[in-house]
Amino acid sequence: GRSRLNAVMFAGGATQPWPRTLVQLAVDEKLHSAGTLNAFAALAKGMLTRDPFGVGAKVLAYREPSNTAVGGWESGTIMRKLAGKHFAVTLSTGEIMDNMAQHCVLAPEDGGPGAILREAAAVGATELVRALLMKSVSVFS
Repeated sequence: GRSRLNAVMFAGGATQPWPRTLVQLAVDEKLHSAGTLNAFAALAKGMLTRDPFGVGAKVLAYREPSNTAVGGWESGTIMRKLAGKHFAVTLSTGEIMDNMAQHCVLAPEDGGPGAILREAAAVGATELVRALLMKSVSVFS
């Protein structure tokens, strides 16, 4: 029953509304043994099949305010990866922002491992959050 349901939700990429459902199933089952939570976290991490900062990835990029442009977050696409965790990003306006540091580039997703981590944190599932973080799941995954 529940194992099959979990498998279907994971296989589909844990898109909305499934992250909340997956977390609730884990919490309801009282799956607080380290091995079970680690297995759940490994399944979540396994969903990450693409580089969220790979060439062609849709991102939000922070533009610093200047004399010619208002600052703020704008949608864009990563065009190139540069040295030192920097990127060349083409904004939705067509403007190219070269040498953007990773802390100025976000890869938002409404599903996947990051969504499961956000939902687990939102409901206070501390042990599940810990297991996900130990598997290197990020809110940006």
